[in-house]
Formats: sequence, structure tokens, C-alpha cells
Amino acid sequence: MWSRKGERPKAVGAHRYEWFYGWTFVEPKTGWNLSLLVDGIDTQVMGWVLKELKATLSEGEEAWVVLDRAGWHVSPKVEVPEGVRLIFLPPYSPELQPAERVWPLVNEAVARPVLCDA
Repeated sequence: MWSRKGERPKAVGAHRYEWFYGWTFVEPKTGWNLSLLVDGIDTQVMGWVLKELKATLSEGEEAWVVLDRAGWHVSPKVEVPEGVRLIFLPPYSPELQPAERVWPLVNEAVARPVLCDA
């Protein structure tokens, strides 16, 4: 890319998709599930998602959530509600997370192009 000396080159890009993040909790025995779509991901969002999960539990019921070690999963800033327990997979082991097989199907179904005024 060329530009005049002392000027910053402008790179034009087009965003092709809007991205959402899917959180899904599944009770393996019954198949009960809770799915949430959020427009970003960080420790605050994770805390909110865990509170939503907690709200679905009965009095005295506990939820164990299996997670990889993404930064927002292991951060000490995450507010984990009482009755929700986080279980972390060993590092570099996505094959142990059964939900990993689902995401390619979900990505195809919900990917939505963003229409741009060009």
C-alpha cells in the first residue's frame, strides 16, 4: 500500500459477519438445556451467564460447569454464584469437551452476513 510520506495509509475493510457468542448448558441425563446468545465475551458477561444458569436451578440444586481455560473462564474477576461449580479441563485438550463437536453446526446455522451500504 502506498501513501505520502508522513501520512498514515488508510486500509478499507468490510466486516462480513456480525458475531455473537453462544453459551449452552446441557444436563446430560435428561437433555435439558439452556442456550444464551451474547454480543461479546469477557469476565462480566461470563458472570451474567452463570447467574442466568443459577436462576434456572431449584433450591439446593448445584450445577457443575465444564470449561476450557479461556482467559475469561479462569479470571479471578469472574463472579461465580453460590451453587455453580466450575470444573476446568486440562490445558490443550479440546477433544475432552463434548460441546466442541456442536459448534461447527451452530456456526453454519447462525452465521449472518452484514449488509453494507457501499
